[in-house]
Amino acid sequence: MSTEFDNIGFILCENIFTQNDINHLLTLINTYIEKHKHKFEIYEINYTKTKNINSVHCLHKYDSTIINYIKKNKQFMNTINNLIEDDVEIVAAEAFLKPANDGMLSPIHQDNNLWCLKKGNAFTAWIALDNINNKNGGLKLFKKSHKLGLLEHKESFVNGTSQTIKENEYHKFGGENNYIINVLKPGDVQFHHSLTVHGSNANLTNNSRRVLTLQIFSKKDIRCPILWNKYRQSVYKQQINTKGLTVSLIENKITCEDAYKNLDEPWNQIAKENFEKFDLINYFTSYLLKYKNCK
Repeated sequence: MSTEFDNIGFILCENIFTQNDINHLLTLINTYIEKHKHKFEIYEINYTKTKNINSVHCLHKYDSTIINYIKKNKQFMNTINNLIEDDVEIVAAEAFLKPANDGMLSPIHQDNNLWCLKKGNAFTAWIALDNINNKNGGLKLFKKSHKLGLLEHKESFVNGTSQTIKENEYHKFGGENNYIINVLKPGDVQFHHSLTVHGSNANLTNNSRRVLTLQIFSKKDIRCPILWNKYRQSVYKQQINTKGLTVSLIENKITCEDAYKNLDEPWNQIAKENFEKFDLINYFTSYLLKYKNCK
């Protein structure tokens, strides 16, 4: 186990990947998106206001090319196997691309509020694909915040990071400005614990801030089905609100019949499992009956 990682909740390891590795990873990411984009669920890819890709959350789902390439790097694999006591496995890969001039912010949160592991014995590998600093959306990290356990979150309504820590919890980690941002070069890897509070600002510079992240779990930890279902319903609720249906209904801009019609398309994309679709229908039906007198 890494003493530094255990003590402060994150660690920076330099030069784990070469520039050739970075170039190849960027090619793999682009190829993956082009090959599988017609399969993506609505919540698996997010765009900026100018329609650039800001994040992709399913780089492990449709083939294992990217993760398999990562596993060939012995230095990386040795590092992840020594950060925590348990045996670990790479379970997911995502890209947070923050394009130049309009890369979206990521509100402060803890990853395990999204992963819903019972013990939270897991961490993220944050692989820099560009030069990264405090100007172009470098990662804000709050020292020793992983020692606080899971903090209370709320819905963020921000695409790509659907949850954020409630303001009444900020004092526990010293306030929202009590962070550090490490400077990373392409090929550096920053690891942070699943309970480490972190986030990032928007990228308004002329340079991209591309990162490949990996979710790495203890093989002994398991997902809590109650928390997981609650989290998924929160994501679906935000998809409804993102489409503007809730506001439109309150302001009487659309009818209840139109609301149901508008929801048909996203339901088909985001609710393939019957129990999830049933829960979402119940949620929105209850909303309509309670606030709009829809029948």
